[in-house]
Amino acid sequence: MGEESTGWVSGGKGTVKRRSEKRRCADEVVWMIKNLEIKNFKSIKHLELDCKKINLFIGEPNTGKSNILEALGLVSWYKYGDTSLKEYVRFQGTQNLFYDDLLDQPVEITIDKLNLGIEFKDDEFYFGSALLKNSEKTDRRTIATLDYSGNIRSSSSLHEVEFIKFYRFVGQNKFPDSRSSFLLPPHGSNLFAVVMANKKFRETMARFFKNFGFKLVLKPQERTFEIQKQVDDLVFSYPYVLTSDTLQRIIFHVIAMESNKNSTLVFEEPESHSFPYYTKYLGERIAYDETNQYFIATHNPYLLLSILEKAHKNSVNVFITYFRDYQTKVKSLTDEQMSELMDYDPFFNLDSFIFEEENR
Repeated sequence: MGEESTGWVSGGKGTVKRRSEKRRCADEVVWMIKNLEIKNFKSIKHLELDCKKINLFIGEPNTGKSNILEALGLVSWYKYGDTSLKEYVRFQGTQNLFYDDLLDQPVEITIDKLNLGIEFKDDEFYFGSALLKNSEKTDRRTIATLDYSGNIRSSSSLHEVEFIKFYRFVGQNKFPDSRSSFLLPPHGSNLFAVVMANKKFRETMARFFKNFGFKLVLKPQERTFEIQKQVDDLVFSYPYVLTSDTLQRIIFHVIAMESNKNSTLVFEEPESHSFPYYTKYLGERIAYDETNQYFIATHNPYLLLSILEKAHKNSVNVFITYFRDYQTKVKSLTDEQMSELMDYDPFFNLDSFIFEEENR
């Protein structure tokens, strides 16, 4: 008997082997974000999202998709903030983190029972956390203090959000961090250490270059990669940073996925600058990953459709972002609307869903 299709349409054999074990339902996974509420953050006045294992954000440019992800980037910085907040969130002055630069209205990001916020007081910005008990906040703990330029005056780490990991690809030639448990947010400064420490990751990375006749070279002393070709009796080496942007990006995101378990991974346009085959490959890897939750912004139909075709329909949310009254709004699609989305070019039919949302 053939395998039962779990998505919205029956697809052919995928490029990623389906794992045999049964998927766990989202409500059985205690580490996933189930409810996300954002107030007064950048273009977001107030949003409430019911979340699933895979949460996809689509919509026109400048509607706030990145701002939703950066709210989670801010949360990730609470734990992995040994670098500037500007590596996670785009802003010029710290006041830009507030909706309409209104400093009398605190930023709030609530993840289930954990409330995180930014308050302005005495010419400094206080980043804090509190637990919600019976809808009431416990005493707020200050995690960090920043000045107007985003410089850190003081900071500590919030372990409660260590499962939330915001990733943003940046081309690098050296990876100086020696920690090897998982790829570090936001830019993977320990990519070499993670790959060096795991045989499976070595093989995964080498396979991408083997298809082109190159060998992967690992240089432990420099913590860098090279690729190598052999012509007759001569061997030529090339810096990793000169390899295809597509391959660097796909390796970055695949190692992030493979090195994490029981984590919420945040990717902003992971398909950017990528050849369609690799975009489809990445989408299927995301769809079949049973151990992580995803928040992804995309403009790419190959990524969107690959996930919708291969993932269990109960595990995916598609949110259309749009801009009204200078605020980011979202429309969550129903199963029926997601099926309709797949019948057409998904990025040329968004206005009809928004019109339906605003006129119901």
